[in-house]
Amino acid sequence: MGQSKALMPWGGGLLIDAVIARLRPVVDEVLIVAKDPAPFVNRGARVAVDLHTEAHPWVGVDTGLRLAAHEVSFVCACDMPWLQPGVIRYLDELLEGFDAVIPQGLKGLEPFHAIYRRRCAAILERAWQQGTRTFQDLLGDLRLRIVTAHELQDIEGWERSLINLNTLADCSIVLGTAQVQRREEEEVQ
Repeated sequence: MGQSKALMPWGGGLLIDAVIARLRPVVDEVLIVAKDPAPFVNRGARVAVDLHTEAHPWVGVDTGLRLAAHEVSFVCACDMPWLQPGVIRYLDELLEGFDAVIPQGLKGLEPFHAIYRRRCAAILERAWQQGTRTFQDLLGDLRLRIVTAHELQDIEGWERSLINLNTLADCSIVLGTAQVQRREEEEVQ
């Protein structure tokens, strides 16, 4: 995108504000992990600095799991403006007997919209130290519960919950959909 996705304008604030607002009703703690914490101070969330210098998605997950207030965490990307509490709760309900619960959306596994136990941090770090570099491969040593799209289909908004914004085109699609949704909501009122 050429800029920090979390700090992109979104609604009346920034994209990270939308993510925080979506998480508030369903989690006890919102923890933002960043290399530079300054932009995230005073956003209504706890902020932590990455424990590692590597630029890799596992770094944020590892840091977040190690520093979270709870044994179990919902981990999500900063570019998911339509997180659905019902999906998060459903994933959490399936954790018994597993290290992590990860949905498999229409585009594949969504490890940045998943429930993890704190012990996953040590398992992921061990795989990293052994040279594993793709996040999919890092997950290989975890006891995973994969939740299929079929299992999620009865939860309202499940597909939107898994949307992340990787390109400006993604933003245009989502913004266009958001405008349509707002108009529909206004017509109902």
